[in-house]
Amino acid sequence: MKINHKILFVVVLFMGFVFCNSLLYAAEIVGEEWLNVYLLGKKVGYGHTSTKEAVYKGQNCYEEISETMIKMNRGGTELTSFSNTIAYVKKDFVPIYFKSTQKLSNIEKILEGTVKNKKLKIKSTFGKQISKQEIDFPLNTYLDDSISDVIKQKGIIEGKKYNFNIFLKDALKIIKVPVAIEGREKVKIKDKE
Repeated sequence: MKINHKILFVVVLFMGFVFCNSLLYAAEIVGEEWLNVYLLGKKVGYGHTSTKEAVYKGQNCYEEISETMIKMNRGGTELTSFSNTIAYVKKDFVPIYFKSTQKLSNIEKILEGTVKNKKLKIKSTFGKQISKQEIDFPLNTYLDDSISDVIKQKGIIEGKKYNFNIFLKDALKIIKVPVAIEGREKVKIKDKE
């Protein structure tokens, strides 16, 4: 009996693809949020974040994916803004690596960063222009996308106060942000709290 090696290769390749995908999607999702974005009472887009267990370069960590899409009409022209960030963060949410893509209509900006030895190495691509820089990255500094996960991990306790160092990808700088947990918010949906 003759075996067609091309067909066998395709079958083995397909089985490997299915196996790898099942491993990829078997990762435990730690958290996920969907948000609507409103402007003047009208929905103009959405925000989505998810955090799941991952391994990055042999290190157990979380993979955080966040995306935001906004469509607005300015002077009769529809503008679409889309941002997507994939970040690998340690179990305390301090970043290891991230890649952020921002698109405004046909303009694209890509920002990649790697944190090592309290330094953040950044590569920024805007069209054909590429720039690189390195900035100090103190301990306990987080990406702006991670801050809600950091607060959840540290504890949402009424009266608790935190001071965070947050790296703003748009400004390429670190800012100090005080956060105070004031209490539970009462939300009313269809006349029910």
